[in-house]
Amino acid sequence: PLLSDPELQVIGAWGVKMKGAELAVPATFIVRRDATIAWRYIGETQADRPSAEELLEQVRSLASAD
Repeated sequence: PLLSDPELQVIGAWGVKMKGAELAVPATFIVRRDATIAWRYIGETQADRPSAEELLEQVRSLASAD
């Protein structure tokens, strides 16, 4: 599933709150079924995001490691 935080309730807890603003920096997390974080990408700017191919590569890599 793809999750979102439109009410900004978890950005502080996950360490992705943008300094000086009430919003998150671009962040992508791959979360295991046991709720642990398997991979994360924290962007520096609004445009700094992993590509779809990079995400798929990470998912494939993690799946083969399990």
